[in-house]
Amino acid sequence: MSRDVDDLRAAPVRRVLIVGGPGSGKTTLARTIAARLRLPHHDLDRLAYDPPGAQAEAPFWRWERVRDDRRRERASALAATEDWVAEGLYAGWTAALRDAADVILWLDLPTPVTIWRVVRRAIAHRCRGGRDWDIRSAVRVGRGARAYRTRPPATQDHLRERDGANGTRTLEAFLRPVAPKVVRCRTDEGVRRAVESLSGADSA
Repeated sequence: MSRDVDDLRAAPVRRVLIVGGPGSGKTTLARTIAARLRLPHHDLDRLAYDPPGAQAEAPFWRWERVRDDRRRERASALAATEDWVAEGLYAGWTAALRDAADVILWLDLPTPVTIWRVVRRAIAHRCRGGRDWDIRSAVRVGRGARAYRTRPPATQDHLRERDGANGTRTLEAFLRPVAPKVVRCRTDEGVRRAVESLSGADSA
């Protein structure tokens, strides 16, 4: 299941969904593509979680999980807009985005790479004075990156109950109905080629 990356040059792309496990580079890639294509960038964590009370500036590890039906409403509202780059690790409630996307980039990089990126990101964030990562959350996300490839396929009930049910096999099943628009990037070189092709599509 994978679309050839060079096919992305065939037509303009205005709605991009980027998926993958922790540390796969989703946010960095989404920001790059959003800047090149002049599209708004949406972090799906901000649809999946709400800040506690009115504390919009609270560190993300304190944010509260939004119930599944509300997540679906938010995803549908975003999917109905004309231009977006959305990124996250979620299957299930993001079906509206999956179906509306012009292209889906699946970042499926090796586990050692993703674990190292989680650690590096947490350290850099703290060194800059950020508050979204504490030691406990960094350890949790690192473990999540390691387990992402080995988790069994999740049911819809599992996905509604906990985000830790997401994994490679669940994502593969989730993307199967839209396989013709999925580009599976297994290396940094594959990611680079996808960016170049999308940039070419924008000028087509």
